[in-house]
Amino acid sequence: MERSLALTAAGVLASAGALVAIATPATGALGSAHPRGPVSHATGVDSRAEQNSVRAFWTKSRLRAATPRGQERPAAKPGGGGSPGTSSSGNLGTAWTSGRVTVGKVFFQMGSSLYVCSGNAVDDVDDGVTTPNLVVTAGHCVNDGGSAFATNFMFIPRYDPAAPRTSGQPDGTFTASRLTTTSQWVAQGADRYNYDVGMARVGVNEHGETLAAAVGDTSDIGYVSGDPTSTGGVDYTVNAHSFGYPAARPYDGTRLISCWGGTTGDTVGGSTDYRLPCNMTGGSSGGPWLFDSTSAVAPLTENADVGDVQISVNSFGYRGEKNAMYGPIFGTTIQSLYATTAAGS
Repeated sequence: MERSLALTAAGVLASAGALVAIATPATGALGSAHPRGPVSHATGVDSRAEQNSVRAFWTKSRLRAATPRGQERPAAKPGGGGSPGTSSSGNLGTAWTSGRVTVGKVFFQMGSSLYVCSGNAVDDVDDGVTTPNLVVTAGHCVNDGGSAFATNFMFIPRYDPAAPRTSGQPDGTFTASRLTTTSQWVAQGADRYNYDVGMARVGVNEHGETLAAAVGDTSDIGYVSGDPTSTGGVDYTVNAHSFGYPAARPYDGTRLISCWGGTTGDTVGGSTDYRLPCNMTGGSSGGPWLFDSTSAVAPLTENADVGDVQISVNSFGYRGEKNAMYGPIFGTTIQSLYATTAAGS
């Protein structure tokens, strides 16, 4: 694992705080009751038999039938507009050939519908709360608002579309025993796009290996000294690579794709998210944004010094704005979410 990178420009928090307990429910933005802290949901998939049942559910035909889940929101300002900035078209969405074994596809069921997103294996050892079995994705890939959590959730790192069913995948398959997201996402209020982060605590794969052992590496998390409610200390101009398995046209979900470049803030719709030039489509949701080493020299290329520190996830795009992806800030709220998920509570 590469642990030398740090978000010094953005002010990484020194360590994770104590485990945040779920508070007494309060009234949400839409009038529904929701807790003020991270929202944790036990899936009931704990035993080997239950894990294998989820794997058996995902037949080859169901894997193919899963709808790429994306999130598009209307622009708050007239025209939608925006531009991909000064970045060349080559970094808006390019097949990644350099490994990146920590990224994979997330398959899940929401109600009666089957969906596919992306996710990343994380073990944030620098914060002192460790787990070798944690996946970070988008909030809309684990929860549809309120108590509507995903079922049959499965993570496949280094997804191989040619493998028969779920067997034969390079690193095995991992089913979720617990899903978590932010209370703001659960409440589905106007600020939900600033908190669109979900996590999954997964079991071992078919061979009894933890996720970290199977992929041979994990990402760390870089927390900034701010949050969507207080962004004064957030540096929006950093270099990053985003990764995902976009499955909506012009992509088909068979390849790991990356975008890279300099981030900015949101000047279109008023979110507190980062903005990155990128043309990835539905199915890439939940894929990681990895912080580039400060030694990377512009213009960034595929071979730039991309690191193992995750700073965001692919979240949404604005209707009418081309070549732009938005991702939420990893501040104190996401730090608490990680601690809750890692502890399995």
